[in-house]
Amino acid sequence: MYHFLGATWNFPSASSPKLSAASLKELGGAPVMSDPSELLPVNQSVFQTITDTNGSFDKLVAHLEILQQVSFFPTKKLMAYVNIIGGIRAELNMTLMEKIAHREEGNALYFDRLCIRRERELKDPDDVLLDAEMRKKDIEEEKKRLEGEEPAPPADIM
Repeated sequence: MYHFLGATWNFPSASSPKLSAASLKELGGAPVMSDPSELLPVNQSVFQTITDTNGSFDKLVAHLEILQQVSFFPTKKLMAYVNIIGGIRAELNMTLMEKIAHREEGNALYFDRLCIRRERELKDPDDVLLDAEMRKKDIEEEKKRLEGEEPAPPADIM
């Protein structure tokens, strides 16, 4: 049973599908962990389901707009429903995208961690000595540059 703007709708259970734990896992519905120590993929079917949901909202709005053309239907009330549906759609998309963004940020950190680990494995121990030499040269050049610069004139001269 669904209540919407004073009306009650009874939908058969088949029209409001429930996602099982297995289908959630298949859609990439594993819980989000704060530590990106594991990959949290977002399956393509999740994006397809969101696209299909948005398509259903589009169809519903289009049908309501067609019904507004019928003279005996209350146009203002139908337009109000269109606006409410648009708000629900926007809020739903925002909520879903926040969750996806959170997972993708975790995935980015996960892959960054893997790349850093691989770079460390490949790094030549002699690179540390080269890095130290480069740093010394940078410091010497910075000292020369600072010594070679004249102090800025006092502000009252300008």
